[in-house]
Amino acid sequence: MNRFQIILSIVCGVALIVAIMIFSGFIPTPTSSTTTVDTGIVTIWGTLPSNKFSYISNLLYQKDKTLNLNYIEIPEETFKDTLTEALADGTQPDLILFPNDLLVSLSPRIQPVPFVTFPEAIFRQTYIEASESLITQNGLLGIPVANDPLVLFYNRDVLSNAGIAEPIQYWDEVGRYIDAINIKSIGTKLTRSTFALGLFDNVANAKYIIATLFFQSGNQIVTRSVGANGSYLYQSNFASYANKDGVSTAETILSFYTRFSNPYDDFYSWNRSLVNSREAFLGGDLAYYFGFASELLNLRERNPNLNFAPTGVPQIRGTDKKTTISRLYSLSSLKNSLNPTGASNVLVMFADSELLKTFDAAYNLSPVHRTTISTNATSSNYGTIFDTQSLISKIWYDPSPVQSDAVFRDMISNIVTGRMKIGEALIKAESLLVSVR
Repeated sequence: MNRFQIILSIVCGVALIVAIMIFSGFIPTPTSSTTTVDTGIVTIWGTLPSNKFSYISNLLYQKDKTLNLNYIEIPEETFKDTLTEALADGTQPDLILFPNDLLVSLSPRIQPVPFVTFPEAIFRQTYIEASESLITQNGLLGIPVANDPLVLFYNRDVLSNAGIAEPIQYWDEVGRYIDAINIKSIGTKLTRSTFALGLFDNVANAKYIIATLFFQSGNQIVTRSVGANGSYLYQSNFASYANKDGVSTAETILSFYTRFSNPYDDFYSWNRSLVNSREAFLGGDLAYYFGFASELLNLRERNPNLNFAPTGVPQIRGTDKKTTISRLYSLSSLKNSLNPTGASNVLVMFADSELLKTFDAAYNLSPVHRTTISTNATSSNYGTIFDTQSLISKIWYDPSPVQSDAVFRDMISNIVTGRMKIGEALIKAESLLVSVR
């Protein structure tokens, strides 16, 4: 990054924070009162663990001695229902901290930040591209705070013993790696596997892996558009999507994915009798594991003797843009916030890139600020790999994580068991995803 780009990034970041502070009343306008506002009790409901948030609360208290921050952890799978009940009872929080998986279902309850106080151009220049999912015609659906890209972890010993110097980079190389790494004992029984792909139930993060393949082919799975009444419409079109050359890629992607579970295929590397892919990797029986960057420390803790490292997910050779899926965490204010002024003040604080560095480190998540990623560019640790993956990451508009899991599981099961042809399974899955809300 040259000097001009650095100065521009700093100016944009400062302008962003000042804009939000004026909006919140934290910085008085010429017509506003200069009396200090008592922030009071601000309640945040979030899906991230509460045991690590206390340190963040203490840091925020140092910035505002009138702030009493109350963070409550809510399980992701019950977050929407719990919030709906709280809104009905009048016991709702002021802010919500959640991954993008819940964005579609929660967006009607969110108070957007207007562009007049948080310019769209500055937002795009400040945050990674995945954050642009928060941009709507009415403003921003929240402040991005962290990102968790899908990466590829690989067993260094397994690759070295197989005579392989570098991890896979492109999907068209899978056959070479499988030939060198797979170990079969009797018939189709696998004692060591290369890739845990092809199935759903015992493949950790299966939905995100499949979504990554779709996105790499240009298929966004669900698209967002503005309806006649100004509300947003989410349309599932992954079965019928065609690329710029008019070629439908969905069947090709699923045909490729399910080959790994076919014992008569050259790509055969996984079956339903094996343990969950994460456990297989920890046990040293799986060469590659597709997981989120935030899993790194837990994998180390679970097996300190495992010699592994992360790298980027394989790409489709010859495509214009590299892509991986991520989970983007955002902080949003509710329309029915009981303390809207306090909620706005906390949003201001979370626009600070220095605070987010601490937040991201606490939860082992990747930064969303472009300036932070630029600063980390010379880092020698794995954070550089994760930062690079964050820059190329995308998110999809999941209408309901629990229900879409069931749709994807059913789609893969129908294909591998032969109950449906790939095209039929795709059409059924698309129709079911449309009805999920």
